[in-house]
Amino acid sequence: MQEDALASALKFLMNADQSMIGSLKHLFSLSGLERPSKEKASLLELAAAMKNYYHDPGRFEKIWNSLNEIERKIASLEIWSKGSLPNHYIDETVRPHYHSRHRGEVSMGRFVIYGSSPLAYFILFYAPEDSPLWLLFPAGEMLFKSEMIAAVGDWEPTYSEVETDIPLVARNARTKDFLNILRYFSSHKVPATKGGFVNSTWVAKLANHCGYSEVPDELSAVHLDMRKKPQDYFVTYPLIILSRIGGLLSIVDGFFAPLSKAASIASQPYEILAKQLFDSYLNTKMYNEIDVLDGLKYHRGHQPFLPRQRLAEKLKTCPPGLLISVKEFEQNLRLNIDYFAPRDYRHVYPVSGGRVGVCWYDYERRLLPILLTFFGALGLIDLAFGEIQSYDEPSYIALKAFRINPFGEYLLGMSDSCPSVSASESNAKGGFVVLPDFTALVPNGPERKRHETFFARFLTKSSFTAEAAIFKIDFESMVRLLVSETTLAEFRDYLSAADKPTPANVLRALDDWELQTDRIRLRQVTVLECKDEALLEEVVRYKGLGEFVQERLYPAVVVKDDSRAKIKKIIEKNKRFCHDVF
Repeated sequence: MQEDALASALKFLMNADQSMIGSLKHLFSLSGLERPSKEKASLLELAAAMKNYYHDPGRFEKIWNSLNEIERKIASLEIWSKGSLPNHYIDETVRPHYHSRHRGEVSMGRFVIYGSSPLAYFILFYAPEDSPLWLLFPAGEMLFKSEMIAAVGDWEPTYSEVETDIPLVARNARTKDFLNILRYFSSHKVPATKGGFVNSTWVAKLANHCGYSEVPDELSAVHLDMRKKPQDYFVTYPLIILSRIGGLLSIVDGFFAPLSKAASIASQPYEILAKQLFDSYLNTKMYNEIDVLDGLKYHRGHQPFLPRQRLAEKLKTCPPGLLISVKEFEQNLRLNIDYFAPRDYRHVYPVSGGRVGVCWYDYERRLLPILLTFFGALGLIDLAFGEIQSYDEPSYIALKAFRINPFGEYLLGMSDSCPSVSASESNAKGGFVVLPDFTALVPNGPERKRHETFFARFLTKSSFTAEAAIFKIDFESMVRLLVSETTLAEFRDYLSAADKPTPANVLRALDDWELQTDRIRLRQVTVLECKDEALLEEVVRYKGLGEFVQERLYPAVVVKDDSRAKIKKIIEKNKRFCHDVF
């Protein structure tokens, strides 16, 4: 037991109001000691009796055994969190069991004396008058600290499975996510913001173009209304940032452009690419999440990579495959020696208010879901979102739960074996997928050879790796398709067997091309010529000649017999189909 703490507590209690709860008289009555023989014992005698009471061998064990389950839990939180747990966590833990005192009943002086640790907060606002915790924590002084640490023991986080009907975004790790980004930025002049990133307008365009699933379909309508900032795109925004810090994109003359080796990097097996991007994200200073947190700024010296690295370590304490509440995960983060985001009040500060420092709990609470969405975009964890209702604000979508998948186990170092993330995409019905950017992606799998053979007959091959083959659906491809005597209707039927429905913009283009295919024809005919139209009308009326006239050539022109190939090439160069009829 700490002698200094005991002396300090007894000195304070002798000078405090003896009528209030927690006073020296109150502690004496809780101790069960017999009052001195005098009718009116002095405070000095009570203090001496309490001193002997605390020095009684085994006193801590007796007090500890008299605590109920909730009281022991709160005392344990004091040790595990080292006094850093927010008060709202205590409220959530004890409100089903205790009624809180009105704050007006607790004087500011006593609040200052007791402090704001979890144990002090519980004692001041919840603990009943007969709770033994008053004896364990008199006047804000923790007695028997070493004994309490031994009794509490080491803390290990525990998690419970949350409801299983929460909509999930379970992203299969795919190289094509980053190949799509590279193709988009190479074909569009996307300006960089002052901070070197992409504004919300261009994030929205990329999301619509590539068709990334930001949230489950059940929540897409609500999510569409709330997308006002880049970070509101839970998949597209992280993918762009990861491309930037991972060496896939650079900024040239104020515009984004793929680096020369970006395509070869992005074409690697996904487990290699994801590992590189994950390591880059954990260690980079190029990007700082505080840039997207309203009301906060940072000075030079802030280290944004530390929260990411610590969070990655904390994730290793989570059971893989278990759907874990973000709220429960956050609470467990605080039951440890340090905050997961190391405190650096000198570097993180509020934008206004004239204060030095920042509410660290508020900073961490908003930082946590941002970091988790980056991990989710890479495919380490599956994310569960939910609609949050508010009385005075519109509904919005927020991250509610997550689970570590097998690929996440590998990247986090929890497992030595890497799951076949490439093959996981080919287990669906078709073995290929058509993307909104007019590409057909054929991942490695049992059906790859068959699809490659079909597409290679007329589609433009844009990439070929061990992981996947990518073909471009463009006008030139459709010209070759018609030459191969395959109709556009047959091509559409083939695409209907893809793993996912063909995007609407691709179907519209196919419809338009089909309407254009028969508008221009090049064919060999025998022409009956006359000097003028009047003479032609007379000739075709001659008896017996009309049965040989097949059609009037209008609008048409007569061309040289040996120019058929050149004419067809010129017409198709101008993006018009020319049907060569022999």
